[in-house]
Amino acid sequence: MGNPMDSLSCFELVTLCLKGACSALGVLYGRYNGVVRNICFRVVKDREIADSLTQETFLTAAGKLHQFRAKPGEKSFKKWVWMIALNLSRGYRRRLKKEDEIIKENFEKDDVDISKELGPDKVAEGNEERGILWKAINALPELTRNCFIAYHVLDLSYKEISEAYNLNKNQIAHQLDIGRRILKGKLKGLL
Repeated sequence: MGNPMDSLSCFELVTLCLKGACSALGVLYGRYNGVVRNICFRVVKDREIADSLTQETFLTAAGKLHQFRAKPGEKSFKKWVWMIALNLSRGYRRRLKKEDEIIKENFEKDDVDISKELGPDKVAEGNEERGILWKAINALPELTRNCFIAYHVLDLSYKEISEAYNLNKNQIAHQLDIGRRILKGKLKGLL
């Protein structure tokens, strides 16, 4: 026999969740994870990242369920969780794009003779920032550092990194995410 909660409305399940019935959240997950995964995939174009964002969406929804303005009917919760997924996916994509731009900008400066355009103070400052960045990158765990440099500095594709380090796409993405988080923490306020 199925779960008796399967027959409950979305409104009733949310009400139960707010009263502490964790199994009601599981039923909501079962109903809406496909919709959420689909929107995440449409934004990030990567199944494994979309799976991760789907989990993050439901964890976020669970933490913010008290903010949900429940109305009788299925569409209000579906729309609410869909918007969480969309915002998390867009945020993920923006964060990656911004981090890639910052990293590439710092490394591409090596190829340009900026001393002609900037004074000695600015050149020294740029060299110091690159030194700080490289020191932080070199302090990353070995596998994370290797994946990070291969992707962000050498512009290798996931496929090329996969062949070099015998990792799958999800493992590479995880290592890159670890590297970005560590660097963000170490470099906060320095660059």
